[in-house]
Amino acid sequence: MPPGSSGVMHRYAVARQFFFMLDGQGTILLEGREVTLQKGSRLEVPPGVLHRFCNRSGSDVIFLVISVPRSRADRINS
Repeated sequence: MPPGSSGVMHRYAVARQFFFMLDGQGTILLEGREVTLQKGSRLEVPPGVLHRFCNRSGSDVIFLVISVPRSRADRINS
């Protein structure tokens, strides 16, 4: 994810997401709080939690997002 970019605020009705940072520093905004993730750190976002991923750093961020079950057709934008 390039510097200064951000996803849109959303939630999943059923899917649970797991973020794992491969390189860089990213921020996940979660219903009223912020979590900063560094290389090697991880965070699980349960279903129903409003969230978005941001890159506020000056470098690219490389991360994995795993959704269980598949998040296709489950996303609700806010």
